[in-house]
Amino acid sequence: MLLRKFLVDLFRNFTPLKLRYFIYLLLFIAAQICVAQPQEKALLFERLTINDGLSQGMVNSIIQDDYGFMWFATNDGLNRFDGRNFTIFKNKVDDYSSIAENFIVKLFKDSKGRIWISTLANGLDLFDAETETFVHFKHNPQNNNSIHSNELTDIVEDKYGAIWILSASGLDRLKINENQTIDKQQNAKYDVQITHIDLHSISEKQNGKSNNAKLTDEQYFRFIIDSENQLWLFNGLNEIICIQILKNDRYSTTRKLANDFSPKTNYLQKSKSTLNSIVNHLDERKIYFLFNDGITCHDLRNKTVRTILPNNAVKLNPIIGILDKNQKLWAVNANRLSQIDLQSKNLYSLTYANPDIEKMLQSVITFYIDLSGTIWMGTNGYGILKHDVNSSQFNNTYAEPIYTMASGFNQTLLLKHGNLEAIQQGKASLVDAFNLQTIQRTNFPINTFIDKENHLRLNEGSALFSIVQDGLNSYWIGYNNLYHISIGGKEKMRDSIAFP
Repeated sequence: MLLRKFLVDLFRNFTPLKLRYFIYLLLFIAAQICVAQPQEKALLFERLTINDGLSQGMVNSIIQDDYGFMWFATNDGLNRFDGRNFTIFKNKVDDYSSIAENFIVKLFKDSKGRIWISTLANGLDLFDAETETFVHFKHNPQNNNSIHSNELTDIVEDKYGAIWILSASGLDRLKINENQTIDKQQNAKYDVQITHIDLHSISEKQNGKSNNAKLTDEQYFRFIIDSENQLWLFNGLNEIICIQILKNDRYSTTRKLANDFSPKTNYLQKSKSTLNSIVNHLDERKIYFLFNDGITCHDLRNKTVRTILPNNAVKLNPIIGILDKNQKLWAVNANRLSQIDLQSKNLYSLTYANPDIEKMLQSVITFYIDLSGTIWMGTNGYGILKHDVNSSQFNNTYAEPIYTMASGFNQTLLLKHGNLEAIQQGKASLVDAFNLQTIQRTNFPINTFIDKENHLRLNEGSALFSIVQDGLNSYWIGYNNLYHISIGGKEKMRDSIAFP
């Protein structure tokens, strides 16, 4: 009775505005109570460390070249990996054609297969695959056609083939004259035209009026290029610069606020979000924004923004991320590697039983997906992790051991397996037909017996070694003798064919 009287008095004194805020408060509290905790998910990982030949454990960037080789940028050298061995490129003081610096910040492969290397403080390098030497692009205060800083942070390419590099002093655009080649003897640079854009003096026109207010002095340290040939630059604060790249070396700029793309996480008031990273999805013309309080998706086709994962649902502060071929977003926060299924919105905290691998998972600083879909991860001092996304798609179909298998007609696999005691009791078969279309298995209709080694015997002295099926839907079984079996209305077996 007392509770009923309290509620009646409470709602009697509510104005419509107060009632609305009270409902928002209840919804907010309910959302906080029903917190969806991330599920743990164990995946298979391989690792490459200095024990395998990697020059250094801090891996800042990863790419794959057109020949299939993997390249790793470290704090102490550029590494090329052929699947077994490492080739390490380091600066040589007496060799100008060697790499400019051992501290590599970023690797990038352009549309022509060329590999670009940005260094910590010695400019931009271009790898010449034919001679395995490096062409250098450095800042020269006496030359306006040089890059404006040697401290580089990122590299992209636009759809017209120009290379854009981000540095401490702004943005440079490199347009290469394709009619020029490298002078091998003089190690001459490519003939390039370099255009510099000062990000701190960008002005835009709003409502027909010029807005000359300068941006903050924070450095713009990351950028992407979307499917519309537009650069997105962000500085970790609340500012985004969009540069629409046009034909004939023209471009237009627009200034945006990161909060316009932030998650809707608070029912009472808009919280201030910090943009950590942007993930591109070129195929579907979408951009994913990774904020400190969740993840949003910006559809470039209809210009809409929707919240994928608000932080009131899970505790997530994604710093960097990448999208795999299965529409799963891999994200890293301060101490965890997570996987978000963009379809179901399920969040998984990735784990591994080996404590050394677990330590590496907690220190991922860069991602790369190769042509096969394999995910490579560079870590902060522990080397490289590798995950084959196809490895998690295998299902355990059989509880018994499988000794041999072969492809049959009409997508059927024939499997030789079995447990001796179970077969003797009639609870298992030695040979099954497994249909890949129906994912069903049936007993192979052969009357047989087994020996002490658990081998199928069709005749005295002849144990089963392999099975194949021909186009006439008959079976050939062989070991030291060859047997031909035709399955019809009843089982028929031809005479064995003995080999000398």
